[in-house]
Formats: sequence, structure tokens, C-alpha cells
Amino acid sequence: MRATLVTLLFLMAASAPAAQTTHYTVVIQGKTAGEQTTQVANDGTVAVHFSFRNNGRGPDLDEQYALAKDGTFLRYMAKGKSTFGAPIADTFTRSGAGAEWQSLADHGNLTLSRPAIYIPTEVWPEAIARIARATLKQPGGRITALPAGELFAKKLRDDVVRDKGKTKPISLYAITGHDTEPWYVWLTRAPELKLFAWVYPGWARVVETDWEAVGDRLEHEQVAAMAAQLKALATRLSHRLPDPILIRNARVFDAENARLGPAQDLYIKGGRIAALYDTGSPAQDAATVIDAGGRVLLPGLFDMHDHESDWNALQQIAGGVTTGRDMGNDNAVLAALIDRIDRGEAVGPRIIAAGFIEGESDYSQRSGFVVSDLTGVKRAIDWYAQRGYPQIKIYNS
Repeated sequence: MRATLVTLLFLMAASAPAAQTTHYTVVIQGKTAGEQTTQVANDGTVAVHFSFRNNGRGPDLDEQYALAKDGTFLRYMAKGKSTFGAPIADTFTRSGAGAEWQSLADHGNLTLSRPAIYIPTEVWPEAIARIARATLKQPGGRITALPAGELFAKKLRDDVVRDKGKTKPISLYAITGHDTEPWYVWLTRAPELKLFAWVYPGWARVVETDWEAVGDRLEHEQVAAMAAQLKALATRLSHRLPDPILIRNARVFDAENARLGPAQDLYIKGGRIAALYDTGSPAQDAATVIDAGGRVLLPGLFDMHDHESDWNALQQIAGGVTTGRDMGNDNAVLAALIDRIDRGEAVGPRIIAAGFIEGESDYSQRSGFVVSDLTGVKRAIDWYAQRGYPQIKIYNS
């Protein structure tokens, strides 16, 4: 009898499904920089390890969570360190209608009257995918966010990727409501909605291992979808005035002499002050006329240390920043953004590209050019010159 029971238990254990493990590769600027491992146990609990290194920095994150039937977190725990080395200690628990969370950033509790999803302090691809899945399961793709707010998930496009005889149908989703720009994530087709890839254009990709070769395609498709969103916003929000613009009766601050002058009439052409006349002078073929009513005319704000992106450029204008000095970016991505702003297909400030050329090391930022000799330096300078960037000077030390 005892032998029969032992044999039965052994057979049951052998037939039980094994935990499912999915590996992902972190690629930064075309170079493998880390990994993610997602393990789903037999009881549905999830364990995630996520780590990468770029420019000598990077996160080390371990997450564990249990999910409700609707995909929301019943329990969530994270520990490790952030990209810049700050400690992470994050917990969330839900019991009935009660929810409680604790992190190094905040703590709180709430009695829930509807489904809600907790947003961790440090959010990386697997958590984004789980949040997207839970949000998509709710009517209208909307869900209450904890500690506060509301999230909205929308499918932007379907795609089918193929590599080495394999085929996988996937979809791109955008999740909004948590920040000033959306999260984008590639998931397998419904109803599975499993993480396939996360792409930050021009910088990083997290792609299911053995599918890294489709990364360029995913980035191209995601940039096109994002550009369509931003173009729609630019069409709705932009007010482009025909040149020349005449601003009558405006006082101008003379910064060189620290003096606020009397009211004058100003002509603006191509975004610059072209001429100043006494107030009331005859109009000189102005296409747009604005009466300042004696107010002071001030320049927009300058962001002197910027790393510009499509959605941040929109926020710059909302905050009054009309010129930004970009101190380091992916060169091709930044050039494309500048072109879209110039064409009126995106909203953003005038961008002064002031990036850098660097050599290979463990601390390379890898922003498009990593050089090992003067030939590489010349190639980088030629690239900038062809795109009209300011002249670059070489200093030997």
C-alpha cells in the first residue's frame, strides 16, 4: 500500500506541468547589455529578474507577484537597485477590497470599489506588459491606477514577425495616464497578451531571446505609429502664423545694457526679430499683426542641458521652453525629430545639437558613434556636417 502511494505521488509529480521560463535579451545601441528572465510557476505566480549595464550604470531588479483572474496584482514585491544605484524595496498586497502598498517613495492603503492595478516604483518591461494586459481586460481599456489616477490602453497596430522559419503574430499597444508620455509594448496576440518586446527608439530593446533579429523592424513600426500620434496632436494643437509677423506696442528688454525700452513695433521673420520701429509706424506688408498692448516681450525659456525625445519635445513647449541644447542623444533619432518639428509634424522647441564623439570603453554612452581612431572621428564629423550641424572642432591633448 505504501509503495503504491509513493508510486502514485511520483507519477502525479512527473505529470504536473513544469514552470514556464521565458528569456529576453537587452540590447542597447546594438550591443547586448543584459537580460530578463520571466518564470511563471505552476500556481501562476511570477518571478522576474531584470538587469543590464550601459555607460557603467544599470538596474538589478527582482520581482515576484501573484495575479488575480482579471490580471491585476494580488501581491507584488520588488527588491534590488535602480539604474543609478538607488535601493528598491516595493511591496503591494490586496485582501478582499483592501489594498496596501509600501515603498521607499511612499506608502498608503485604500478600499477598492472597482478593479485597480498597482504601478510599481520602478517599472520595466514585464510589469508594463502585465499592466497593459490587466488594463485591456477592462471595459473600454480603462482601469483605476494605484496609488492614484487612471490608465488607458490602446492597440496601435498588428504585425507578424518571421525569423529562421518561425512566425509570431504580435501587436503594439500604448498605455497612457501614468506619465507625460505613453508606455509602448509589443505583446503576443490576444488572449495570451504575453510580453514579446519593449523598445525605446534609438536606445534600448528588450526582445524575447532568439528573436533579436526582428528588433529593427519593431523599432521602425513603433516609430511610425508614434509619429502618427504626434502628427495628429501637432495638427490639433499648433498655431503657425504666416510671416512676417508684426507685434505692435511691445516693450523689449535690452539684455546687453540691462534696460527695458519703450514700446515699439517689432517684425519677426523666420522665428527671429528682423526689425524694430517706433510704435505706430506704417505696417510693412505684415502677414500677421498682434497688438501687445504695452506688455513686455520676452524670449522663451532655454533648456541648456537636454536629451530630447518626441514626447518630451511636446512637453517643452507646454512648459515655455522654445530652445533646447541637446547634450547627447542617438544622432539619427534626434535628426529625424528635428526634421519632423521643422515640417510641422511634431511639436517641439528649436533644438541645438551639441552631442559628443567618444571612444570605446565600458563607460561609453554609445550615442551613434563610438570611435577607435581618427578615421572614425572624421566619419562622425562628416555625418554632422551633412546634416547642417554647427562646425565641430577637434582639440588634441
